[in-house]
Amino acid sequence: MQKQVLAIHDLSCVGRCSLTVALPVLSAAGLHVSVLPTALLSTHTGEFTGYTNLDLTQEMAKIYAHFQTLPLRFDGLYSGFLGSWEQLALVEDVFAHYRRADTLLLVDPVMADHGKLYATYTETLARDMGRLCRQADVIVPNLTEAAILLEASYREQPSFPQVEAMLRALHKRYGCRQAVITGILRDGLLGAAAYDAQRDCVFFHGQPPMDHVFYGTGDVLASALLAGLASFSAYRGSKSRITSHSSFMVISSFAGFRAPFHPNNAQRGKTLQKICKFTGPRSFPAVFSFP
Repeated sequence: MQKQVLAIHDLSCVGRCSLTVALPVLSAAGLHVSVLPTALLSTHTGEFTGYTNLDLTQEMAKIYAHFQTLPLRFDGLYSGFLGSWEQLALVEDVFAHYRRADTLLLVDPVMADHGKLYATYTETLARDMGRLCRQADVIVPNLTEAAILLEASYREQPSFPQVEAMLRALHKRYGCRQAVITGILRDGLLGAAAYDAQRDCVFFHGQPPMDHVFYGTGDVLASALLAGLASFSAYRGSKSRITSHSSFMVISSFAGFRAPFHPNNAQRGKTLQKICKFTGPRSFPAVFSFP
């Protein structure tokens, strides 16, 4: 049976980010995706000015009320950008209503980057984003968001032992099974670090940084990570290789090249390097390394 995922995110009409990238990545991985939109923006907020921002808080409540009249079941719940502080309580209710023992809950606490909050976010909303993280199996903050969640000072280039301490602190504070921090610089490579509580280990994957800013790479990463865990290998076991391979092929196609259908380790490594270049400065972590 096809896996069902609910993506709670904004829609930016211009710019490859949020639902614009989440929907094709998740769908191409074989998931049936439903959406609960949080805001409608004319463009994303990273490189544009003068954009419009329609807060969908009231409409979300109506959509959710209708959802509850339908026989909907979700194997995965995925939240990202929120349009207002009031949406926190609604999303918490959505999580509580649809979560089952075998449901994977991934939270991408989209709220800041490069040491600054996004223009549409208030300090109160950023502070309380931890409420959603406490319910998550997997959280995927960038370096700025991780510092906010830990109420710590932002460091642009922390040492890797400091990154490892942040990952373990995120797990301890919020109880997530896996934590991923993007935007990590290590030994001249830029990528992502992850902590897996089940194995009590930290790992890193990165590539030489590119002299360019790519918006939406965090959304691609979080969506691919959810796709890679769509059969919830860390929670169910046997189907992990199938779904991980599906995500591998999906992101390869998004990167604009064809990966071997049955790659060996060397081919997989080369393909991941190409994917890292495609996803830009945040790079692609070892998404397929979770057990």
